[in-house]
Amino acid sequence: MLADRVPRVPMMMVTDAVRLLLMGSAGVLVFEHHLGLWLINAFVIVYGAMESLFQPAYSAVRAEVFTPDIRNAANSLTQITTQLAQLLGPAIAGLLITLSSNAVGLWVDSSTFLISLLSLSFLRVKRVKGAATVTAAGAHSEHNASVTAAVAHSDLTVHTDAPGPAGLRQFIKELGAGYAELRQHSWLWMTILAFALVNIATIGSISILLPWLIKVKLGYPAAVYGFVTSGFGVGALVTALIFGHRSHWRRRGILAYVGVAVTGAGLLAMAFVTSIPLLLIAGATAGAGLTLFGLIWEGSLQELVHPDKYGRVSSLDMLGSWALLPLGFLATGWLAARVGGLPTLMLEGTVTCVIAIGMLFIPAIRRFQ
Repeated sequence: MLADRVPRVPMMMVTDAVRLLLMGSAGVLVFEHHLGLWLINAFVIVYGAMESLFQPAYSAVRAEVFTPDIRNAANSLTQITTQLAQLLGPAIAGLLITLSSNAVGLWVDSSTFLISLLSLSFLRVKRVKGAATVTAAGAHSEHNASVTAAVAHSDLTVHTDAPGPAGLRQFIKELGAGYAELRQHSWLWMTILAFALVNIATIGSISILLPWLIKVKLGYPAAVYGFVTSGFGVGALVTALIFGHRSHWRRRGILAYVGVAVTGAGLLAMAFVTSIPLLLIAGATAGAGLTLFGLIWEGSLQELVHPDKYGRVSSLDMLGSWALLPLGFLATGWLAARVGGLPTLMLEGTVTCVIAIGMLFIPAIRRFQ
């Protein structure tokens, strides 16, 4: 929400600077053997706070920079570079730590924030308007992607100069403005609600059940887990390359939730296969489905949400999608302990498929273009 109130690029640069100092300091403390558990916890809290400021601003800046003529290709390229970083990053980190030390690994990590800082210093975007009145659009058709029409026909006005406790009142108003922007697009708010559950099932399966399946149930060495997670990345890369070749895709609502169903099917298949090649294929299938949905979702936010409110909507998206994850992890672990890991994996894969199919029965989802 702060991303709509202050200049976005400077805020991103501040968070990068803080994380640069944080990781650099962590490297020094590791080198001196003074990094205790309480310091690690403090560093993680500060790092998480900076990440929560950076990501909404980063999403909002992408929405401004990625104009409609390059949007699909630019979003796909972003996904490709992200997947490459996730594939190569752990390997590079392991090599650095093996050849040098943990401290050197942290210092190299901190230098990546310096690269980000330098890159952002060349970026020029329009300053976010700091108007005293924030207007949100009333309900209108999902087919109208014009941000001008999104501001017109307003039926909710939030005044930021109302009396009362400034901090809490301002926060509530920001929430109200973000909610009003979401409310006009059924595709957006329905998907955020759906993914509050989808993320629990998919991330619980990938983060908790998949390592158990490979290491404990199937008895494979830890390296196999790395291969299977690389399969997720390969599926994501292929999908991003294909998606980026077209500037426009029809029936994106249907396509997005087909991707979610494919993800659920990939996770469900993992409960029934035992060979490494089949596990890789199942992982690639799940990664492809998630990436297909993610690319469509990112593009739809950039098209439908007014730039002045993008940070608020992005924050609500993150809140709705990730707020229940800690409970989801607990539920996954508890259920696996009660009924077993394989039944839990089957259940979470099935739940993902059922949610996707259920969403396709909603006309607003099917009609989204």
